[in-house]
Amino acid sequence: MHFDYLRAFCTVVKAKSITKAAKELHLSQPALSQQINSLENKFRTKLLERSNRGVTLTRTGAKVYQYGIRMLTIMETLEQEIRSIHDPASLKISIAASPIPGNYLMPIKMLYFIEDHPRVKYSLTIKTVEQVIDSVIDRTTNLGIVSGLISSPTMDKLSTEQIALHLLGHDEVVAICGKGGHWSGEDYLISDLRALPIIVPNEQSGTRIAIEHCIQDTKMSLDKLNIVLEMDNSIAVISAVKAGAGIGLIPRLAANDPDIEILNLPGLSIPLPFYLLVSIKLSTNPLLKELIAFLETGFLTTDIRGTAK
Repeated sequence: MHFDYLRAFCTVVKAKSITKAAKELHLSQPALSQQINSLENKFRTKLLERSNRGVTLTRTGAKVYQYGIRMLTIMETLEQEIRSIHDPASLKISIAASPIPGNYLMPIKMLYFIEDHPRVKYSLTIKTVEQVIDSVIDRTTNLGIVSGLISSPTMDKLSTEQIALHLLGHDEVVAICGKGGHWSGEDYLISDLRALPIIVPNEQSGTRIAIEHCIQDTKMSLDKLNIVLEMDNSIAVISAVKAGAGIGLIPRLAANDPDIEILNLPGLSIPLPFYLLVSIKLSTNPLLKELIAFLETGFLTTDIRGTAK
């Protein structure tokens, strides 16, 4: 399959217009339309619905776009890795991180790393834990950083795909309430969680997976708790807590808002590990080796040299 045709198709989808995509690609509209037609002939199906308002994807077109983006990213990554073999310093580091390490740690950590490596260019994208793992396996990202437990089947898959796993450290999940609010200043038991209104992150988050695992160890389960809200991320949990909706369960790292307080809840022990994922073959690159070593030392601090405090 001609990658230029696939790239043209994906550009049209992003622009939602053949006219706009043609300008971006510096092609004539007839030439671009011919490339799209060639791709449709290849798959023997219609990929785009054309109208005066632009273009929309058909069901099969959506599937081609989904895989097309991944294929183009893989090709770009391959080209970058080949260039880095000849010139290791030229590597552009792409990092995918789940929300907690991606929002609270990696921007500062990379800023400090780049102070010592001013030529380094990097990109950081925030994804779900599952998406981060997939992107490392697909080689569409150089490094993955995730929080939460990793299941045995996923560990087996990483081993098969020759993905190395580095434990960077541990945070913990804490219970929070609004400062001076209804639940403020009280001491609770772990058994009280059955009656208290609880706000948790969604099922795709590493924090939620860690909560489910550890709650089961207390002979409880989430379906026996009074869960009043499930939120997309810890920031949303904090907002709901500040509004008085209930008690939130979030990583201690995220509990830095002056309008919330951490509850004293003896018996609540939910460790939250942080892992770095990288292809074993790619980890031999000198620059990546140095970055991995930097992150392995004091990951949960923002000290400029990564030294644990």
